[in-house]
Amino acid sequence: MHIEHKCNKIKGYVLEFWEQPNSEFTTSQLIAFVNDKLGTNYTMPDTILRMMRFLKEENQLDYICKSRRYMIYQKVYKDVN
Repeated sequence: MHIEHKCNKIKGYVLEFWEQPNSEFTTSQLIAFVNDKLGTNYTMPDTILRMMRFLKEENQLDYICKSRRYMIYQKVYKDVN
């Protein structure tokens, strides 16, 4: 699979994960979700987390890190009004 195509798929799955009702999540939950959607366990976790950071830089999603030690994140939803 072409690298750029795979990165775009990963970004899409991260955005799909963002639509789920859980506002708090761990990185392992996100990684498992994306790997399940990709149908593989061979995607490097850092790649998935990097795509999440890229999406944040592109203002497509936002989050705060509640605990670096336990890798807990909180989704932040911006008011559209």
